[in-house]
Amino acid sequence: MKTALHCLLDGLTLFVLAGCATRDPTILKPADEVTAYNAALEALDAAPAETVKPGSPEEAAALARVKAFFGDLSESNVRENVRKVYAENVFFNDTVKTLNGLDAVERYLLHTAQGVAECKVEFTDIARSGANFYLRWGMTVRLDEKRAPWVSIGMTHMRFDREGRIALHQDYWDSAAGIYEHLPAVGGLIRYVQRRI
Repeated sequence: MKTALHCLLDGLTLFVLAGCATRDPTILKPADEVTAYNAALEALDAAPAETVKPGSPEEAAALARVKAFFGDLSESNVRENVRKVYAENVFFNDTVKTLNGLDAVERYLLHTAQGVAECKVEFTDIARSGANFYLRWGMTVRLDEKRAPWVSIGMTHMRFDREGRIALHQDYWDSAAGIYEHLPAVGGLIRYVQRRI
């Protein structure tokens, strides 16, 4: 049993590592994520006036766009609105993918929307500190009409540019519980490991 489990874990590790290997410069490797996040923050800090003003109509409109966009993460909504919501040079990390640039984010969100029957995010609290926005949320994902939806919670750190588009999107959530635990082979393995810890 132990040998079979070790082989399964080794195979899964190789599968994950192979899946993470990419030549696309808009997709960062996990080791680069913290460095890229800090670099994105530093770049935005260098231009502090380049954001929406607190309490302004631009701030309210930016937050309304974010709520509407993620409230219905469908293919048609992504196609119609992603370029209104995200800035051209956005830094994006949802703990599943780390991306640079609007084109990469658009491809990824379209791919995500096409892979589910429904994905919606409800923001339950929003706080602002300087140029930083922290949005607490609950996400419901339904793969198809036959299965029960998955529900997950998390927090997103966002910064907006002066047009009210997202220039930085950094999620904080447990993607293992939010996604991977629900996958047939991987989910069982994750639950097994969690029970053993």
